[in-house]
Amino acid sequence: PQLCPAGSYNPAAKSTSDAACLPCPAGRVCGSAGLSAVPSTKCSAGYFCPAGTSEDSLDANACRQGYYCVSGTTTETPCPVGKYGATTKLKSSSECTACTEGWYCDTTGLTAPQKKCPKGYYCKSGEETGTDRECPVGQL
Repeated sequence: PQLCPAGSYNPAAKSTSDAACLPCPAGRVCGSAGLSAVPSTKCSAGYFCPAGTSEDSLDANACRQGYYCVSGTTTETPCPVGKYGATTKLKSSSECTACTEGWYCDTTGLTAPQKKCPKGYYCKSGEETGTDRECPVGQL
């Protein structure tokens, strides 16, 4: 008998073809050859795992800057409005950084603050729009 390769499993007995090997489900890791059931191993946080994943810590599966990946995820999730992700392999939205004071972050998936607060307004950390707070009289 031949073992199904890593990245797949075969739940059926008496299989006679490689076609019986099924791809590991998305969000899971089939890290060894010869698996007979879907493993309980979830994709590591900071990485995403499409179907057929045999190793989750590959650079190709690392979450990009501006995104985060919770454990068991199949796709990257963008950092929310008001935040940005300057590093790779973020594990949750709480690891995204609040937009820097004096700047605002009005779109998802940013890798750095990209818009300065306009003149006549001020922006606190985590600001989502640049025109929420007018400067008081006598201040710039």
